[in-house]
Amino acid sequence: MKRLAIVGGGAAGSFCAARLARIGGLAITVVESGSSPMKKLLKTGGGRCNFTNFSIDAFPPKNFYPRGASKLRKALKNFGAKETAEYFRELGVEWREENNSRVFPASGRAESIVNAIRRAAQNAEFKVGALAGELRKGDDGLFALTAICEGKKVEFEADFVLIACGGIWAKSLKHSLLEMGHSFLPPAPSLFSMDFQAGEKWKLLAGISLDDVALSMRVPSDAEQPGSKEQCAASRGAFLFTHTGASGPAVLDLSARAARMLQESGYRAEISANFLPSYSAEKLMAGISLARQKDAKCKIKNAPAFPIASKIWEVLILDAAGVNPDETWANVSRQSALKLVECVSNFKLLCTSRNSSKAEFVTCGGLNTDEVDFSSMESKIVSNLFFAGECLDIDAISGGFNLQAAWTTAKICADTISGRMLS
Repeated sequence: MKRLAIVGGGAAGSFCAARLARIGGLAITVVESGSSPMKKLLKTGGGRCNFTNFSIDAFPPKNFYPRGASKLRKALKNFGAKETAEYFRELGVEWREENNSRVFPASGRAESIVNAIRRAAQNAEFKVGALAGELRKGDDGLFALTAICEGKKVEFEADFVLIACGGIWAKSLKHSLLEMGHSFLPPAPSLFSMDFQAGEKWKLLAGISLDDVALSMRVPSDAEQPGSKEQCAASRGAFLFTHTGASGPAVLDLSARAARMLQESGYRAEISANFLPSYSAEKLMAGISLARQKDAKCKIKNAPAFPIASKIWEVLILDAAGVNPDETWANVSRQSALKLVECVSNFKLLCTSRNSSKAEFVTCGGLNTDEVDFSSMESKIVSNLFFAGECLDIDAISGGFNLQAAWTTAKICADTISGRMLS
C-alpha cells in the first residue's frame, strides 16, 4: 500500500484527494490545520463560489495572472475552465455562467462545490486541527511528516507528499523546504480594498457603485535608489465606494496587479480614476454642450451632463472641479467645462493604506515556481514531492482565476501520482 500525505485541506489539497481517492493501493491522509476542510472555499464569491472563469480558455494567462502566467500556460491547456466545469457536473454540480464569464454553481451556494469534493474524496482520511511541521525524506525514499494534533506530536510516513498549504507557511515546514534546497519569494497581500485620503464628503458616497471604471496607478521612483523607475499598473471594472475608500473588482484587480509595488511603497500611491472610460474627451465635451442648450436654466447640480449617479456628480465631481453647484448651465465657462471633463476622466485619488477590515483572501509570494516542473507539479529538487495552489508564487485577479489555478495544479499532481501508481 502506497501512502500520500497532503498538507492542507483547502481547494487544491482536497481536489487532489478527490481525484485520487478511488485509486487502488493508495492511502491518502490530508493534514489540515483548521477545524474543517475547505472553510475558505465556503467564503469565496460572497459564499456563492465563483469556481472558474471561461475567459481562461479564450485569452492568455498573462491577462489574469500577475505572477505565474508563463508557468500556467501549458497547464491550463491540460485542464482549463471547460474541463473544470465538466468535472464538477460529473460530480453532480450544475452551474451557470454569469457576467464576465464567471462560473458559479447553479444553487448559488459554495456548499455545492465543497460537498461535491467531500463526496469524491470520502475514501481519504482528513486529519483536522493538525498543524503540519517538519518534513524529512529518508535514505529509503520515504517521507516523514510531523504534525501537532490535539497538543500531541504525530508523525506520518508517506511515499508521496503534496504541499497545498495556501499562502501562509508554517515556520517549521518552510524551514524543512529550505533545508531541502527550495527557496521562497516573500509574501504580500493581494486582492484588498483600499483607503484613500478623502474628506468627510466621501462618506456620503458609501455604498454607491459604478459598473465600469478604469483605474491606473503610479508609484514614483525612489530618488534615493539610483536607476529606480516609476512603476505603473492598471485595471478596469466595477467600483464600489466605501466610507474610507473603495472596493469592487476594479480596486481588487489593481491591488493584485500592483501587490508588490504597493507593499514596497507602504501602500501609498497616486491613482487616476476614469469614471466613464467608454467616453472620449470629445464625447464628454459634447455632453456639456448639450446640457448648456437643453438645461440652460437648470442648476448644474440638478442636471448632470454625463450618465453618472447624481450624488457622485454633486458631491465628488462638482466639488473637485470647483464649480458652484447652484450655478446654471447657461453660465458655465469653458474653463469650468474643461475641469469637469478632467475630473470625470482623470480623478486623482491618493491611496493611504490597504483596508484591513477583511483579511485578504489571496497572497502573492510563496515557493519559487522555477523549482517546480509544471508538467507534473513535482519538485525539481526532491522526487515525489509535489506542490499545488496558493503555496506557489502564483496569484490572479478576482473572478475565479485563483481557484482555477488550484484545480489545475492539483489535477496535474493527481495525474502524476496516479501514473506512478499504475506503472
